[in-house]
Amino acid sequence: MRRSEIRETIFRLLFMKQFNSREDMEEQVSVYLDNLRSGVVEEKYSASVTAEDEAYIRDKLGKIMDRLPEIDDLLNHTARGWKTNHMGSADLSALRLAVYEIRYDPDIPEGVAINEAVELAKRYGEDNSGAFVNGILGEIVRKTQAAADNKENGAKSDAVAPEEAKTATLENEKADAATTKDEKAASEEGDTQ
Repeated sequence: MRRSEIRETIFRLLFMKQFNSREDMEEQVSVYLDNLRSGVVEEKYSASVTAEDEAYIRDKLGKIMDRLPEIDDLLNHTARGWKTNHMGSADLSALRLAVYEIRYDPDIPEGVAINEAVELAKRYGEDNSGAFVNGILGEIVRKTQAAADNKENGAKSDAVAPEEAKTATLENEKADAATTKDEKAASEEGDTQ
């Protein structure tokens, strides 16, 4: 299977997760993949599901489901006026998959995760689903980049701080030496009077 086909399969399974418990999902995944291989699920890539593909799908789906509370929290804080429990099921599934890929899967470029999610939302969602998904994911990427920039700038300022402290210490030592020199000169002047 190609990556986009694997992604679509994971998307469909995430969609199913909204109607099944975590415990039931193991059986649902097995049934879905068996149906995909046997051609019951009519996709052009049905017959090409290898054992390696299945292992990858199961692994990635499990990792996404483990992170759903974090992913949904991020979506709830990002989507202005929307909460995950009011989003369309297709939109939410596309968003969950893309957020996982953006935040936790370094092998998937952000642009690919966003583009694929938008295409899935257009294909399975409502008329405005593509724009909705694109807007939320764009905001998440901006927030993630801003946080990374702030962290990097904080690291740079921490790296500069010891040098600034050294300079301040040297300046204080010079000032102390000048004060001591002035005091000594004043003391000697007082002794001669």
